Formats: sequence, structure tokens, C-alpha cells
Amino acid sequence: MTPRLNSTAENDVPFRNVAPFFLSSFVWNLVLGMSFLLVPLYATFLGLSGAQVGTIISLPVVLHIAISLTGGALADRLGGKNLSSVSCAFTVLSALMFLVAGNFAMLLVAQFLMVTARSTFWIANLSLATQLPGNPARQMGRFTVATNAGQIVGSVFAGLAIKFADFDFGFWAMAAAGLAALLLNQMIRFGSSARKRTHSAYAVYRQLLAKRPIIFSMVCAYVFALPVALSLSFYPILFDFQQIDSSISGLLISTRGIGSIVAGFFVWRLVKRVPMVTPPLGASIAIGTSVLLTAAMSQSLPIGIFMFTLGVGSAILNVYTHMVIRSATTDDIRGSALALFNVGFGISLLTTPALMGIMSDWIGVDKAFYIMGAFTVLVALLMVPIQRWAFAAPGAAQQ
Repeated sequence: MTPRLNSTAENDVPFRNVAPFFLSSFVWNLVLGMSFLLVPLYATFLGLSGAQVGTIISLPVVLHIAISLTGGALADRLGGKNLSSVSCAFTVLSALMFLVAGNFAMLLVAQFLMVTARSTFWIANLSLATQLPGNPARQMGRFTVATNAGQIVGSVFAGLAIKFADFDFGFWAMAAAGLAALLLNQMIRFGSSARKRTHSAYAVYRQLLAKRPIIFSMVCAYVFALPVALSLSFYPILFDFQQIDSSISGLLISTRGIGSIVAGFFVWRLVKRVPMVTPPLGASIAIGTSVLLTAAMSQSLPIGIFMFTLGVGSAILNVYTHMVIRSATTDDIRGSALALFNVGFGISLLTTPALMGIMSDWIGVDKAFYIMGAFTVLVALLMVPIQRWAFAAPGAAQQ
């Protein structure tokens, strides 16, 4: 019988029982949102070259992939709550390091700490999100709302801090928010127990990679990461090419997060069964066409609509992918499965800006977006045979 994800019994969990987890995720993402503005602008303020700033931002992507693999094993071994607490501690250390950083080397060390915190946070909290009591699709939707809302508020706060105070105030706020997230973590009442591993991490990854749904989840992660990679790299360049004011550009980029928040409120109604092909197909097509059409427009309103659609598609694909991972794994190896998801995510973060940079130099940034959007639509169409292959094996998705 095909497993359903919204049984009546799952809907009866009071929100107050899981509120500390969502509050902690929201507060930690305040820090992440602040770092998006504070780190590159502070590096520029210190007089670093563009190459140095790029190195500080891009080099940790390789580290992200490496930490993902080890972090998955740690999430399974330590428990999601404990690893999330470690992430919050690294967040505080990173913010304090930024406070005293005055040169390239110190900024790189601070960013190393922040990437360690970021990588472990997503593995730990996504692992916790898949263990939340209640309807899993609804809970993943709430998690999407909490994380995106935190990033939006954090980005706005950082901009105001820079304008009306200084960078030190912003970094102190990052440290305080990281500490608040750590304290909220202690109120979480699930997913805290450490587990004794009976197999090596290599054996677990080999077992997971033999599961077709896990391979499929990595493909979904690659597509899901495309909007993130573009927002952090070439969307600002595209908007500048389209002669859109920088203040409007920031607003347009934030509409992607708003779209994800809105989708978080209804996505659980769409993702009812893991073997459904409609959610990943529709979400991936929405992502690809939105990437393509934002480059074809020159007015802020239609661009904002397509950026909003980009966020909706991303949220649906994200929730669906984690439902696939939940259905294909047990609690004791789910952290490792999420690490493989992060590998797919990291590969997209690593390759998308590089390819966009090469194409932008050769044919222009707008045409590069056309090609990237068309490529994503092609991958979306391939979702149908890949998804059918992933769930063709008996017992491919089991709750």
C-alpha cells in the first residue's frame, strides 16, 4: 500500500510541543541572513580586493561538501539536538571572530567557523525536522516558513545595522542571536538521544547510495539549490544589467524567500504521497521557467512575480525531497541521508556560479540565465523517468 503522509493521527500534535524547535530555527536563520550582508560588505569595508572577497565567500563551498559527509554521521551518532547545539556554539564563535577580524586571513578563519556552523546546522535541524511528531509534510512546511522568515528578517536587520550603527553592532547581534538559538535548543524535547553506530560511516553511505530514492533526492537537491546559488551570485548582476536600482534589487531577491514562506503554509496539502511525480516535476519546471523569464523581463513587477514563483517552486521541491528521504530511511541513518542531500546541494552551489561566470563572460549575463533556465527545465522533464526508476524497486519508499 502506498504510504500517505497526512494521517489523522499525525494532525493532532499541539504546536506548542514543537514550538521551541521552530523558534530556534528562526533565530539561527536570523544569523544566516545577517551574514549574507555583513560578511561581504565588511570585507569590502576593510579594503579587500574582489578576488579576496570572492575567495572568502566561495572557498567554503568545498568545505560545505566535506562537512556534510562527516556531519551526517555525527547527526546519527550524537543526535540532531546535540549537533544543532554544537552548530549554535560555532555560530557564536564565528560572530566573535568577525568582531576582531581585521585582515583577509582572520576573515577567512571567521568564515570557516561560520560555514562549519551552517553546514552542521542544516544537517542537524533537517534531521530533527524529519523526526517531528505530527504530519511530516505540514511540519516541513512550517520549517520552511521559519527558516526563510529568519533569513529575510536577518537581512533587513543587517542593512539597518550598517546604515544606522556599524559593523560591530551587527556582529554583536549575530553572537546574541546564536546564543539565543542555543538556549532555545535546550527546550527541544525530541531527537536528543545519541545512538551507538553498529556500522562505519562508509558502510552507511554505501548502503544509502544503493537506495534509488536517495539518488533521486540528490538530483532534487541539485535543482533546489539553483535559486540559492543564483541569488548569492548572479541575480544581483542580472538586475544591475537590467538597470534596476540596487535598493529594488534587494527587495526582488527577498521575494524568493517570501514565496517560500507562502508555500510553506500550503505545501503539506500538495505532498501527500512520496511516489507522486507531480510535486517534483511541477516545482522543477517552475524553477526553470522562472530563472529564464526573470532574464527576459526588464520591469520590476513581473520580475518580482517570477522571483516569488521561484521561491514557491523551491519550497515545494524542498519539502517533497525531505519526504522522500524520510520514507526511504530510518532514524538511525537519516542524518547520513541528509548529508548526501547536502552533497547534491553543494555540487549545485559549486558548479552553478562557475558556469554562469563563464557563460556571462562569453555571451552576456542575460543569455546565461536563458541557458541555465532551459537546462533546469530539461532536468525537470527528466524528473519523470528518474522518479519512476527510483520507486520502481519493491519497498523503495517505506514509512
